Parts: sequence; C-alpha cells; structure tokens
Amino acid sequence: MKLTTRRPRRTAIAAFAAVGLAALATGIGAGPASAAAVAGTLSATSGPSGGTNTLTMTTTTAKFFTGTLVSFQYKATATTACSAAYASAVAVSSTAGIVLATPKILSSTKIAITVPSTVALQGSATSANWLVCVYPGSNTTTSLLSASAAYSIAAKPTLAVSPISPASGPALGGGTVTVTGTNFITGLTAKIGSVALTGITVASGTTFTATVPPQAAGSAMSLSVTTTGGTATKAAAYTYTNGIIVTPNTTPTATAATDLDILGVGFSSLDFAGAVSGGSFKTDGTAPADAGAHVFIVQGDYDSTDNSSAKTLGEAGECVNVLVVSDTELICTLNTADKYNQSGDPAIADGVYTITVVNDGQVDAVTNNVDYSESIISSGSTFTVAPY
Repeated sequence: MKLTTRRPRRTAIAAFAAVGLAALATGIGAGPASAAAVAGTLSATSGPSGGTNTLTMTTTTAKFFTGTLVSFQYKATATTACSAAYASAVAVSSTAGIVLATPKILSSTKIAITVPSTVALQGSATSANWLVCVYPGSNTTTSLLSASAAYSIAAKPTLAVSPISPASGPALGGGTVTVTGTNFITGLTAKIGSVALTGITVASGTTFTATVPPQAAGSAMSLSVTTTGGTATKAAAYTYTNGIIVTPNTTPTATAATDLDILGVGFSSLDFAGAVSGGSFKTDGTAPADAGAHVFIVQGDYDSTDNSSAKTLGEAGECVNVLVVSDTELICTLNTADKYNQSGDPAIADGVYTITVVNDGQVDAVTNNVDYSESIISSGSTFTVAPY
C-alpha cells in the first residue's frame, strides 16, 4: 500500500518539475513575460512627414529589454490599437503600412527611437495617424504587444514670398491678417516676433486668418508658423506702427481738467515720475524737459532736436499726473487753460493736435557725450481743442 501510494506522488512531482523547467526555458528564450500591453508616453506625439527625428518612449512598468522590437503601424483611417502580435514590414501605401525601427534600450522603462524616413504621407494627404508599437522577444509572431502610443505626422508648412496681408498694423494690435503658404492644418500656431497670433482659423491648406496681438512698435518682424510637421519662418514680414487711441479726442477751450484714457503699447517700461527706476522725474507740468517720460500735446510732428537749446517743434502742453494702468493703458489729465497745469501759464490755443508719448522729455542735444534723443513710443492720434 505504501509503495503504491508513493509512486504517483513521485510521478506528479517529476511532472510538475518538468513543466516548471519548460516554462522557465520558454521564458528565457522569449524575453521577460509581458502580462498586458501598457500605454507608452512619447517625448513628442507628432512630427514631420519623412521622419529622421528621434523620439523616446517611457512606461510606468518595465517593458523594454534586449531584443525589443518596434514598428510604426499605419492605416488609412485612425486605428486605436497595434496588432496583437509582431508582424513583418509591409510597404506603406494609401491604405496600410508597417515600418520597422531599431530602438536603443535606455532602461527597462525607456527607449529611444529614430523615426524611419518611410513614415511619410501618402498622395495628397497633409497629415496622418500612426501607432508606435513595441514587442518583446525575437522576430516571430509569438512576440505579443507590450507597449504602444499614438503618433501623427504632417507635411512641413511653407510660407509665400509675401506671406501676410496686411503687412503692417498699429502697435495696439487687434487687426485681422491673412497668411498664405502651404500645408496649413487645424491646430497650427503662429507668431509675429515672439508674440503669438490669436483667433487662428484655417481656411484651407494654403491660407489662415488670425488676430494680431499688441506689441511695441517695430519694423521687419519675423513671422513663424508651426504645425506637427515643423516650423516655417519668414524674416522681415511684418511691421508694427506707432499708434495710440485717445478717449476723449476733443476738449473745450480753457478747460481746467480733462482726463484722457490712452491705449497703446509699452507704457509699463516708461519712467514716469521715477515710477520705474526711482528717479526724480515729474509729470506735474513743472519739468516737461526732464529725462523722464511724458505725454505731450503737439501741433504737428514732435521734433526735439536742438534749436538753440530749445526743441525745434516741441510740446504745446503736457498731459499731467500720469497713471499707468497697464502696459497698454495710461491715464493723464490735460489742462487747456494752463498748458503745463501751472497758474499763469498761457492756455492751449484752439486747433488740432497730436497726443505724443515719449520716453525722454529733454532737448535732443549731445551733452557730455550723451545724446538725449527721445523715443516716441506711441503717436498718431489727433486731438482737438475747440470752443463749444
């Protein structure tokens, strides 16, 4: 009875051991087991048609080992899953394609992949969806999916010779421009200089419209357009012109105090009454020719060049007690009864004037090798003084 009982137990133990060894051997041959595929995180979820860029993929659990296989899989319509098992390369067409890539194993949770040049658009397509699919083991159908991530490609945009219309606008921005080129797709971004255009609407693959943001006056600013396919840049494409908006734009003759609300760009960097650098400048009307910033009322185009120690065409009065609300707004008070707000000053004569904001009120003369040349930050709005 005892012998009969022991034999089956020995046989069962031996069989169990054989199965265990076989399983171990299988595991060693196929690489680390992958219980379930996980979502990988790519360093960039999109890139240019034609590849050659490098991506990294990371996972939260160990999925990458020596012998890991990677393929880029494409279908004519967006696909939500990689093939369950590794498959050989398939020439890319307008309906399908599998492109193989060799990863660099950076760690058990991170790989680097150079996108093959054949990961490219087909026909007239301007964008396409791909999947990055990772499989452990060798080149056989027993290598099951271990990690995947979505990836898209697009053609690199280009810009026309004269890409933006109109090619200039006021510093306050707000105008609509049309940009022309090729390979524009929904989701693109664009900048003039370093400031982003807003309200972008892609009309077609060759045009989009956008709203110009406010920016300090300047000429020959670059335009750049970025899509998943890359960035196109055109130098010297746009000019911001000086320009402010004044409310109100008229006041009665000999009025003691009219508050002006001035909209423009660049006000926060100006030193009104030492507000920026802690200087002793004044905007109360007592020192219109000091080195501080000022808001002047000028009959014509302000010209501070030296004319026997006086400005060639200087201010006819000053808008005093400046309060900077923001970089694009300031408030000041104009006294047309006393042009510098000081008792006994003459009144500002009836007429049409220009409100002019300058960063330096001095006469433009060289003193001790220093040229006190003003910078007209914003100008161009007309202002009328007239009897009612």
